[in-house]
Amino acid sequence: MKKSSSILIFFVVCLIVTVSSCVPDSMKKEMDANMKAGQQMFADQEFKKALGAIELHKLRNGKYPASLTELQYLGSLDATLFQFVEYKSMDSVYELNVKYEYPSFSNETKNKITLKYPKEFWKGLGCAKSNAMQ
Repeated sequence: MKKSSSILIFFVVCLIVTVSSCVPDSMKKEMDANMKAGQQMFADQEFKKALGAIELHKLRNGKYPASLTELQYLGSLDATLFQFVEYKSMDSVYELNVKYEYPSFSNETKNKITLKYPKEFWKGLGCAKSNAMQ
């Protein structure tokens, strides 16, 4: 599962590099803005998918997993969460961070995604620490 998602990411990066060499700079900036919006939605989905899987593990097993590899019944498309979140078990709670970067069209840097959720979002979850907390 990890191999297929890594191949897909490699393909997307190659496509971006190839396309970006043929595109004017003004258009690259617009493409970056659109890419950021899409990547923001993708990161949000991956983060929430990880939260759901971790909380479901707690319901089924009575405790949070020691690592994400303990999560059961993940679908083939769920494997991407391993690449985009960082999990740390902490006694009876856990820490979950977004670690998502994507390439830029306009330069050779990588852009980091930051997510922020309001205080109400975290209610009832065992996530005690996150770079997505306000």
